[in-house]
Amino acid sequence: MTEESTIGGIAIKPWLSQPRSLDDEGKPRYDVFNVILAEKIEADAIKPGEIYPLLIDFDPPKSTEAEQGGGHRRLPRRQFRS
Repeated sequence: MTEESTIGGIAIKPWLSQPRSLDDEGKPRYDVFNVILAEKIEADAIKPGEIYPLLIDFDPPKSTEAEQGGGHRRLPRRQFRS
């Protein structure tokens, strides 16, 4: 993650964790993440229970940059609940 990562178009800090969360059948949910908003003032823009796209850019390790052509890679776009 980088300083350019966003959730629902709102900047987040480069930190992400996955809480233990179960679905109605008691199976683990892999679509729920904890994030830290870059600006507390943006908290009103996030509504509980809504689904937001999480866009993450990341830098590849320096040793593989030449092999991969360098720059940022975009992870597949997925939707996550707040």
